This record gives sequence, C-alpha cells and structure tokens, in this order.
Amino acid sequence: MESEPEPVQPESPEALHKLGNAHFEDGRLEEGLACWRRAVELRPGDAGLNYDLGCAFHQLGRLDEAAPCYERALALEPDRLEALNNLGELRREQRRFGEAASLLQRALTIRPDFVSALCNLGTVRRDEGRTDEAIALYEKALALEPDTASAHSAKGMALRALGRLDEAVAACAEAVTQDPEFAVAHLNMGTALRDLGRYEEAIACYERALALDPGSAGAQINDAMCRLVLGDLATGWAKYEWRLRLPGGSPPVALKMPRWTGLESLEGKTLFLHAEQGLGDTIQFCRYVMVLAHRGCEVLLAVPQPLATLLSRLPGLTRILTLGDAVPEADYHSPLPSLPLVMGTRLATIPSATVYLAATPTHLEKWRARLGASPRRRVGLAWSGNPRHDNDRNRSIALERLLPLLDVGFEVVALQKDLRPADREVIEKSGAIRHFGEELGDFEDTAALASLMDVVVSVDTSIAHLAAALGRPTWLMLPFVPDWRWLLDRADSPWYPTVRLFRQKRIGDWGPVVEDVRRALHNLHTRGPS
Repeated sequence: MESEPEPVQPESPEALHKLGNAHFEDGRLEEGLACWRRAVELRPGDAGLNYDLGCAFHQLGRLDEAAPCYERALALEPDRLEALNNLGELRREQRRFGEAASLLQRALTIRPDFVSALCNLGTVRRDEGRTDEAIALYEKALALEPDTASAHSAKGMALRALGRLDEAVAACAEAVTQDPEFAVAHLNMGTALRDLGRYEEAIACYERALALDPGSAGAQINDAMCRLVLGDLATGWAKYEWRLRLPGGSPPVALKMPRWTGLESLEGKTLFLHAEQGLGDTIQFCRYVMVLAHRGCEVLLAVPQPLATLLSRLPGLTRILTLGDAVPEADYHSPLPSLPLVMGTRLATIPSATVYLAATPTHLEKWRARLGASPRRRVGLAWSGNPRHDNDRNRSIALERLLPLLDVGFEVVALQKDLRPADREVIEKSGAIRHFGEELGDFEDTAALASLMDVVVSVDTSIAHLAAALGRPTWLMLPFVPDWRWLLDRADSPWYPTVRLFRQKRIGDWGPVVEDVRRALHNLHTRGPS
C-alpha cells in the first residue's frame, strides 16, 4: 500500500501567517516561527509581517532576534505605533534606557493618549531611578484608562521603590481587582507585602501568580526568598534554582561538562565551581570547597577578580580562577549558590564550624605597622555597600547616623574603601575615623585590616561576610526585612558563629539599632582587654 504524500506547505504569505498562528496556539513555537520567517522572506516589504515576527521573538525572550524585525517594520512604516512601543519596551529590557525613551516619546508625539507607551515610558523612568516622573506617567495613563491593570501594577512598583509600601500594596490590589488573572500584579503585590514583613501573605500572592503563570521565574524566586528567610530551606533552595532561568542567569560561557547533581560520586573526579552573584554570596558559599574536597575530588573555583588571591588559599582548593578565564577541563560543574541544594543543607547541617579564610602574615604585618600601637581597642566600621544594589536604600546607613558610636572609647577604623560624598564630609569633620582609601587594594588588604579589629560593625555587605569568615566578632546591623540568609527573630547566624545580629524593629528606623550597638560597644569597652 502506498504511503500518503506529505501535505504541501502553503507558499503564500497570508497562508503561512495563518499556519504560524495555528502552530503558536498549539504550543509548537518553532514551527510557528518557521512559517512566519518564510512569510517575511516571501514578502519582506510587509511591515505587519515583520512586526508580528518581532512580537513572536519578543514573547519568547529572544530579544536580539526581535529587535531587527521591529526595526524593519519601522523602516517600512516609521509611524507604526505598536512597533515603536514594543521596540521601546525591548530596549528597556536590554537596559538601553536612552534608546527606549526616545522610541516611546516618538510614539507619544504621534498619539499622546497612547496608554501602553505612557506605561512603558514610566517603567523606563522607574528603572532610571526617576521614580516621581514614573508615577506621574502612570497616573496620566490611569486618567485616560482607569481600569488599566498594568498601569496600577506598575505604579505599585514605583511606590515600592519610594518606600511607600502600603500604597504599593493598594495599587497592586487594584490591579488584581481590574484583572484577577494578571499574574504580574499578584507577583508585584507579593513583593510589596514581603517588604512589609508580611511573608505568609506574600507567599499566597506568589502562589496565585504561579497558578496563573507556572513559568514565572520572578514569582518562584521571590517565593524562594520568603521560604528561606522563614527557615524552610528545603523548599527555598529548590525554588531558588529558578534564578538560572532569568536573563543572564545561565553561566556566561558554554560549559561542556555536566552539572553535578549531588548524586554522582566525586571520588577521583574534578569539580568546577563558579561564582554567580555578588562578593558576599561568593564568600558565604565558598565554604563548601573544603566539604567537597573531603569527598576525594579536585576542586576548581572561579570567582570575581577582587577575591581571587584571598580565596586561593581556601582549604581543599586545587586551583583558583577568575571569572572570564578559559573554562577548565572538569568532570562536573556547579554554580556556587546551588551547592546548598545539592548538598541537602538544612539549618542544622550548615557547614559553619571552621573559620575558612585567613589574611597572610605579610599583609597582617603591613597593616599592623600602618595602624601603629594604640592603647584602645579597635572597631572596624562598614556602613554602606554597593549603591547600585537593588536594596541599597534599605541596607546602607548614612555615616552621620553612626556618630554616636565614636565616643564609646574605641579607635574607629573604616573598613570600606569607597566613600559617598556626604560620608567623606563626615569623616573630614569628625577627625575620629581612620580611613585608608586607596591604600586598600584588593580583599587581601581588607582581610588583614579586619583581622586586626577587636570587633567589626557592619551593614549587610561583603565586608560583613569577610569579617565573619575570618572568625572576627562581627556585629551586623539589619533592616526590618533582612536578606534571606539572616532569617528572622534571632540574634545569631547559623552560617557564621561569630556574628551577632542587631535588627530594626520598624521599617527604616536605625536609631534603636545604633543605640543597641553603642550600648554593646560600651559594655565591651568597660570589660577591658580579654
């Protein structure tokens, strides 16, 4: 019996476009893209086909392929509003804010009441830190179309950025009222609730977002943060893996070796670990190197350049690399932040018994000489982190607010290299804080200086992790909603035995925290040398 001939594929752009639509509706995305690409090949001068192909790529997160499609559509029809709007949104996603704003303003010049462009321009301004302008744009959009759920939700995130959290929750709740199936609004409301410390309510919002959009990496990761800070490490670690699905979440280079799942024997193998996030995270998770080395494997570790020399002496480490170096030969690999999951880490099994970092004798002698002799105990101080950090507004403290710590009887030494202008002015006026600035090279210098302190007082930044990993008494000042690793309602840390936690009781209120630290320093001072 003869087989039936394969169906002939249509060759008209219209038929290909319809067939592509059908494939997309059936979830056959690559087949749909193939049809639309062929349609564009047959009719390259059709702005609508180019625009639709761009939308398809954009929806799939393939921004570099979507952009040329939108650009071709605009070359054919310069005033095509949807293409201007979508390309503007795409450029915002690529953090090319100037281009994004220019495209969206072009659209609004053509149609000033274009609500989607107003909202997208508002989000550009929010991402640029021009939050008041963002809110004004969202409100203009809502004056035109009060039931626009996306505008209410976006306004909520802008209000959150200003710390107006109750208003942020209300705006997101209005978005949910307007569109109960708008997953992003549930996600955003959860984030505002989390910032208020209302973790269970936040988790409920994330669960609703995930019921509507199971593939939402943002909802999974935010849910993970809540679970982890509540101490549910098993669920939290698993959900935390969704960070790898975010743009830029995968390793920056292609890794040929398989990922270690924790099930494969490491005896006689080589394991390549690579840092993925900030300096503090790298310091926290590199503790697993010695644990893994005890399993009989060689451990290779790639870290940010400022940490490379210091971490090269980790117990059990075979070889240190800098991120960006050629990928080494290895049997398996793992991102550092994934190790707690694959190692099955729980609160009671965090590997925290051993001090795992140390300054070199050469650096210690250099900084001992630089500090000179002093009859007083020394406190190392770090009050601000990276100003570009998403949570900098909550976790950093203006140095002026820490002036009460200067009159307790300690010699005060700044452990951070960089100063913000207002903080520099405080140091110059007080004359009571020793700051070494450019003399601090990489983390070898900072480690040595911190090692010579009797106590380190810090906000939640990499210096706190460094001091704790060195085994120094480290007093950490935390905002009302702390980072997940510091948990809740406790003054100690299962990650670092020498850490003591000082927590805000109310959002943004550092006064009682500073007073508690001052009192503790006074008590330490009056006890005299140990």
